[in-house]
Amino acid sequence: MQQLQPLASKRGELRVRRQLVEAMIFEGLINYEETRLDQWTSIFTLIGQTYTFRCEGRRMAFDRIRIKGDHIFLISKEETIQEATFEELVDELLTSRQDKVRLLKELHLTSNLCDWNDRHLQMPMSRRNSSYEELESEIIEGHPYHPCFKSRTGFTIDDHIDYGPEGKQSFTLQ
Repeated sequence: MQQLQPLASKRGELRVRRQLVEAMIFEGLINYEETRLDQWTSIFTLIGQTYTFRCEGRRMAFDRIRIKGDHIFLISKEETIQEATFEELVDELLTSRQDKVRLLKELHLTSNLCDWNDRHLQMPMSRRNSSYEELESEIIEGHPYHPCFKSRTGFTIDDHIDYGPEGKQSFTLQ
């Protein structure tokens, strides 16, 4: 049976949320329990101060957890299940309100820039013969671990186009 793919406009958000949860687990920022389903798959239950989250994933090299699929569920005290949001996940991080606001801005910006790239850029067929400068603009997928892999703090979409490597624009430093 074919799996449904998320709308292109949501792929950035789903990826950023998935990488945020992977980093929270790997960096020891949230307690979790792992329930093995088989050799390759586990259910991860993340136990926060306020919320409990659940997702499916697998343990990879260096004990890194990779979330499978696009679903990270929030389990409420009433046992209702809904998709977790950036806000709910970040609320579980023990940090100041100011830091939470800054992180949320970076997560949303990364998601928006990722979505812009999906709509406006095309992955090259091959990068094998690309020069260094060409590679800088062709690696549009961003870092596979860091959840804020495109957060160019203070950048607008126009700045991303004009100054981000993906925009392939030349400019002179003053």
